[in-house]
Amino acid sequence: MQQCAPSIVRFRRPLLFSPFSTLFLTPFAYDLSLSLVDPLLDCLCTFLEASIHQLLHNRGVYPNELFERTKLFNIPVHRMRSIEVCEYISDVVSSAKHWLQSDLVESLVLQLNDAATGAMLENFIFELHGTSLLCSLPSHLTSKELDTLLLQLESTLRSFLVRSTQAGSRLGGNLEARPSAAASLTLTPSDERKSPALPFSWKIFLLTYEVEEGASLLWRMAWIEAEEDEISVPGDVAVTPIRSHTKSSGNALDGFTIQLLVEKSQTSNT
Repeated sequence: MQQCAPSIVRFRRPLLFSPFSTLFLTPFAYDLSLSLVDPLLDCLCTFLEASIHQLLHNRGVYPNELFERTKLFNIPVHRMRSIEVCEYISDVVSSAKHWLQSDLVESLVLQLNDAATGAMLENFIFELHGTSLLCSLPSHLTSKELDTLLLQLESTLRSFLVRSTQAGSRLGGNLEARPSAAASLTLTPSDERKSPALPFSWKIFLLTYEVEEGASLLWRMAWIEAEEDEISVPGDVAVTPIRSHTKSSGNALDGFTIQLLVEKSQTSNT
């Protein structure tokens, strides 16, 4: 599949969420019974989904009571309890999987914004390379060899989850919510009170390598083109590397690399 110049896309469907969102009442557990088709790629997608939830919690985008604790790769992580948010994140990652299968993703970006002004506050950037290797394993691979690769990949991704949990201390603590918005936030519906404004909003972008013109790809329709200034942090920017995996694995995962870094605006005022 021929690649053209890199472009920026964002998920076409907007996230519809309010503090009165429908919440899951039963505990959630990540399903690690991976598919027999692309188990390594499924592992990566599960990691990306969990990372988005974890970062939304770590940065204080939503209040703590909207999250529950669960586990992934045998370490504790936080997951949003809102059905709308969970389905949205799952749909985004599922759709991005098609790009990952073809090694068309340069990076996935979680962008945090000030909801009142729209100002960009932070970009969490997952740089990815060689993702097609995760679904093009040698046909002669034994089940034991596949289990070894899975354990190796899980170990790598586990270290990213641990580092992302600690990212707040490296970034100067959580984002600061506007006091008026934070104080008015409640989880109890009321007909007499309007839904309070949330202090932060967020978007997910993909920096992709577009396929050649004329290619008929239905999954491409879930995303729309975005302008470069939608993803660029204005003013002075501090770049903080969180974790990287670029070393050779000495096996079928050679060539797969991942890096997490944060772009933080130094001129925004939350």
